[in-house]
Amino acid sequence: MKKMLTFAAAASVLLYCAAPVLAYADSPVGWASYNDLGNNGTTGGAGGPTKTVSDEPNFVTYATSVTPGPYIVQVQGTINLTTARVDISPNKTIIGIGANPTINGPFHMRVRGQNTDGDPLGYNVIIRNLTIKNVSSQDKDGITIQDQAHHVWIDHCTISACTDGGVDITHACDYITVSWNRFYNQDKVSLLGHSNTNGAEDVNHLKVTYHHNYFDGTGQRHPRVRFSFLCHVYNNYYNDGAITLYGIASTCDAYVLAEGNYFKNMLNPMYSIAFDGNPNGWLVERDNFYDNSGAPQVNPPPSMPEPSTYYSYILDDAVDVPDIVQAYAGAENPYPPHWFCTLYGDFDQTGGVSGYDLGTFADYWLDTTGIDDADYFDNGIIDGHEFALFAQNWMQP
Repeated sequence: MKKMLTFAAAASVLLYCAAPVLAYADSPVGWASYNDLGNNGTTGGAGGPTKTVSDEPNFVTYATSVTPGPYIVQVQGTINLTTARVDISPNKTIIGIGANPTINGPFHMRVRGQNTDGDPLGYNVIIRNLTIKNVSSQDKDGITIQDQAHHVWIDHCTISACTDGGVDITHACDYITVSWNRFYNQDKVSLLGHSNTNGAEDVNHLKVTYHHNYFDGTGQRHPRVRFSFLCHVYNNYYNDGAITLYGIASTCDAYVLAEGNYFKNMLNPMYSIAFDGNPNGWLVERDNFYDNSGAPQVNPPPSMPEPSTYYSYILDDAVDVPDIVQAYAGAENPYPPHWFCTLYGDFDQTGGVSGYDLGTFADYWLDTTGIDDADYFDNGIIDGHEFALFAQNWMQP
């Protein structure tokens, strides 16, 4: 087995190499990456024109307008939503730019898949790099996703002080990823499925992935799940606070897989049996780390759907999750370099650096075309630092 590059060592290498600018990922991991319902994953406004907005009227105009193709709406500064909630139309990316891009309440954004009142339908939507706070009107959520909306990616947002949920997902929505967000100063975080009586609509839906989120002293619903075909909760950091009631709750025959998460000071990390008087849900836990926390209440089903059947993902070691997530979750924080928490140079992901990987690296070293996999510093070249790191894993046991 070759040497694993630790988080601290990787950070030292990054500093040594003059801290290159790190970009956001182009596509989601998890259910939002799944091809279905006419969408090849979730692409939002990719490839479309860009409009920068800094006030409520322009934001509402461009976020809600139904365009013939994809569209990117860049939020600059603070936009106060004082009139009504904003229904995001299809094929849109809403992304913050500049210093502290913020959507401030009392109203909020909604992605709505079907309706009868003339609002724009919502699907293939990306919302990222925004601080979202102080929501107290209408749905009272930071972001509401409902009514069969599909292919939605909520990424790198900081969400707080919303009267109801941070990100609530209801009424048979599908193919959603909630990733790299920080939630704080917030009681209810994420409701997945709104009612015990809505099984006729929700069964076989509510396919959602939550990964690398920072639940920073929040109260409950991380998430709270009903009827989900598969809710995959992995590599999240749960840091208990004064108002924390529980971590994850699975009810109403939902299928929940919780893996590789880190629970700190959580008396009740997971519920699945007779939670709050609700019908039982299915829950499997594996490879989680419980730091001064209670035992998880699990309820394994006869057969649990496996996420890897539907999408590829790499599971970080749970003990590394607090460092990774605290450093990189939330608005204005980029992804970590993709070699931070994986075996450096293991291109075929076999757990070791083999002759195949050496040949792959040599091809990239000799030919500057198509170098993405070996360009660990994301600077457009393969340099001596990358070669040295690769050699370290190749040569040392």
